[in-house]
Parts: sequence; structure tokens; C-alpha cells
Amino acid sequence: MKTGELRLVSYNIAGLPVKSLFEGRSVQRDAAEIGRQVRAAGYDLLAVQEDFSNYRPLRRALGAPHYSFSKGNVPAGDGLDVFSQRPIYNVARVPWARSYGGFTYGAADEYTPKGFMRATMALAPGAYVDIYNLHAVAGAYTEWEAPWHEPTTAGEVRRAGFEQLRDYIQEHSAGRALILLGDFNSVLWKVPDGLYDTLIEPLGLKDTWAELFNGGKMAYDGQGDWQGGATRDAGSAEHIDKILYRSGGAVEFTVAEAAAVPWITHRGRSLSDHDSWTATLRYTITNAREDGSERLRKPEPIPAGEKLRGYATGIRHDAGVLKKEMPVLLGRENEIAFGDGRTVRG
Repeated sequence: MKTGELRLVSYNIAGLPVKSLFEGRSVQRDAAEIGRQVRAAGYDLLAVQEDFSNYRPLRRALGAPHYSFSKGNVPAGDGLDVFSQRPIYNVARVPWARSYGGFTYGAADEYTPKGFMRATMALAPGAYVDIYNLHAVAGAYTEWEAPWHEPTTAGEVRRAGFEQLRDYIQEHSAGRALILLGDFNSVLWKVPDGLYDTLIEPLGLKDTWAELFNGGKMAYDGQGDWQGGATRDAGSAEHIDKILYRSGGAVEFTVAEAAAVPWITHRGRSLSDHDSWTATLRYTITNAREDGSERLRKPEPIPAGEKLRGYATGIRHDAGVLKKEMPVLLGRENEIAFGDGRTVRG
């Protein structure tokens, strides 16, 4: 029997190029500072979202021995990467089947190929855990003003994404230990989004926040005993950035610590528009044996030709989205019509 700990960080690092253009900050310098601080704090796995134009300075500053290779900047990249102190294998990326959000509605998510990525981490010989990193559809800030039980268009698309991820995990990670990190752009109390009933419950996951701050409760029923109330960033309340986990195979997990951690400059400015969510998982390994369900493949750089095709595809796609929005952007119309009969007011 072998025991140990995994120190985990999930962090949306706000690496969109527009951050440099409109916010007067350098996402590259901020990424390097994030890397230095996370490295100094000590970590086993860092999962990042919005890692678009800042991959290289982040990777150099972290000095991680194992990592995924960037898919590229917008409009080709998904902004998802993992950096690990332990070996990782079998990196795969999957875009969401449905997206929502333009400049005039939602949060412009249709201009980036959001989705999730998977990797397999070796804890010990014959003992592995599947790592999933996701960035869900964001929607609009006004969503947070809606009652907890009220469905929203973006929430409907998030639910579809959670269903897609659930089906993928059931196919590729059945019976295996699993850690799911990322920017969910939702919380358990937004019930119509389906985070609990669509993803967590069917997969047997536990939420690090719920285990330590909410008595393990994950099914929200509108009652007043929800820790911190229905807000996403007050005290010990839920955050949209999460770390979920389950035991499986030869690995058993328990959560020891979890917290929202801000990373700031020496002058007190936040390095991102998110706090990171951090957690320490304790693990016990018993009866470890080689898992022959799939061949372990080390991460490899994405070929230049594949990246170039990704940029070309992204540009064509974004041009189509922009064409759809153009009448509203020019003030000629005040709503956007979709092929399924929906309309979104600009």
C-alpha cells in the first residue's frame, strides 16, 4: 500500500490577446509571474484555462517537467493546458458540440473552440488517474441575477456540454480514478445548468468545495442552508472554478484542503479576472497493476500543418459568426435569429 498527496491548482489565467489591448496589461508578463508564484508555492498539477497567447512564458516560469503542448492562440486554440510534476500521457482535446455567445449576446464564446481535454497521470507504477480540464460556456453576467431555478439559454448549452463530457468519461474512463478541474461557469445552485444531475451524480464525483464547506451536500433544493448563500465569490461560497474527483481502480482519494487563492502582483493587482481554486487530495494505492486498457503515449507537439489548418478553420468559422452578428453591431437590427427558431436580443 502506498500513500501520498496531490496539490492541485485550477486557474483561468485570462490569456485572451484583447486583455493586453483593452486592459493595459501584458498577459505574457502576467503569465510568467503566475508561473513563478505557483512554482514557489509548490504544486503537482496546474490546469489552466484561457491559455491562449501566454503559453510559452507560463511554461518557462513553471519549469514543469511534464506538460501538454499548446493548441495555439485564438481562433484555433481551446485555451486548455496542464502542467505536471508527474508523468502525463494520452492527451486528447474535444470541442463542445454546442456553443453560445457572440459580441452582442453571451460572452463571445462562439469565437473560440472551447471544450475539454483529457490526460492520464501516473501516480506510481500501475496506478493512474485520468485528468480532465474544461472551460464551459460563459453566457452573460446578467445570468447571475436570475433565480436559481430559472433556465437560461447559455445554461441550456452548458447542460449539453456536461452531458457530452459525461458520455465521454463513461466511455474513456470507466472505473478509473478521476480528477476534473476547470472553469465551469456554473455552480451547483444553478440547478437548470445540470452540473449535479447531469455530470456529478451519474459519474460518482465529489466536489472539493462541497466536501469541506457544505457538509458534502451537492444537490441544491432552494433551502437557506447552502453555505455562503447563492453568490459565487463571498467568503466560503461556491466558485465557478472547481476541482471534482472520484476514486477508482487502485486509487482512493480524500480531500484534505481546498480554497480560492488569488495570485497578485507586488503592487496588489490581480494577475487574472479569476481566483484560482486549489485543493490537496490524499491518495491511497492498493493492488496497483499495469492498466492495459490503452497504450500510454507521451504528449507531442501539435504539427505545424495541423495548427495552420486549425487557424484557417477558426477564421472561417469566426467570419460566419461575425456575419450573423453584423446587423446588430451596425444597429440595423436588435436581435439575432438562429436556425432553430430562437432569437437573442442584442
